[in-house]
Amino acid sequence: MESVVRRRQIVGAVLELLAEAQIEAVTTRSIARRLEISQPALFRHFRSRDAILAAVLAQVRADLGAVAEGALQAPGGPLAGLGYLVEGLFAYVEANPGVPRLLFGSVVGPRDEVQVGLRAMLALQVGLVSALVKEGQAAGVLAAGEPEALAAGLVGMIQGFILQWEVADRAYPLPARAASLLALWLDGARARAGGAAPVPAPHAAPPAVLRGLVPLDVRPILAAGRDPLEDILAALATVASPGALELTVPFLPRPLLALLARRGLEPQVRVSGGLHLVVVPVAAAIVDLSDLEAPEPMQRVLEAAEALEPGAFTLARVPRVPHPLLSELLSRNFSCEVLESPDGTALVRVGRPA
Repeated sequence: MESVVRRRQIVGAVLELLAEAQIEAVTTRSIARRLEISQPALFRHFRSRDAILAAVLAQVRADLGAVAEGALQAPGGPLAGLGYLVEGLFAYVEANPGVPRLLFGSVVGPRDEVQVGLRAMLALQVGLVSALVKEGQAAGVLAAGEPEALAAGLVGMIQGFILQWEVADRAYPLPARAASLLALWLDGARARAGGAAPVPAPHAAPPAVLRGLVPLDVRPILAAGRDPLEDILAALATVASPGALELTVPFLPRPLLALLARRGLEPQVRVSGGLHLVVVPVAAAIVDLSDLEAPEPMQRVLEAAEALEPGAFTLARVPRVPHPLLSELLSRNFSCEVLESPDGTALVRVGRPA
């Protein structure tokens, strides 16, 4: 507990220092001096300066995730959500003036832990705005167009306003500029009377191969600086109903969870070895048997399978890939699909033939 408190103090000290100096001036020596501890004491909690900055970025990401979650839950439709998002981001930056120097000071450079984390965070921001833009287009309040381009434009304007505020030595209240920024963006993005020119239809994609259990590791997508939302939705579209999509994410994706819940889904989160496994059931309930000792998980799955109606399925999480169970199910003429998760457990989807 004491270690957790000290780590939080170190993160807070870095944000304070960034409010006063450029990121290059924030050294382990200056951090230790701010906390009135020795550098060796500092390294008992973080292995390096980069590890400290990565922890600061993780805290900022979590804080901004809470703002994004609030935007997705804001009443009043997608435009109200966008307004909440812009004002919330500006309020957070004004309350934490060291954040711009962390973001803009780390945006270029070697692909270290901090830079990769920053790229991932910026990609998620664009993904969130893109989701709200799509909702606005579906509601007819935003013009037709590429949602990702409109989202990137708004995120770029937000970053530009923050950079101008920083260059002006924070001389004015930043949240007061939120309404004017959104109005400026909406002037180009809002649907006009008579409608906008139709967006050319994309080339028809081949039909997706449906599977009951679909994995997707979003870490390579985030590391490349891309928004993973389209990949996630595309993978979700390949899940046979009932079934599940399992995402491997390096952090708790609160905006994504809120967005999926907004679409009527109920994602579940498991944490293992620093990874977050987000399981998105589709028209299914997953029975968690992963904490049970053998042979109880096998017995429970067999009982559930025998109770199935023709053409029905059951889903369960078991402690490990159940090879004996698979043989038993196949011998009883059940279909069975297994997905081994990164934490060593496995999802099992069992069906009785129609």
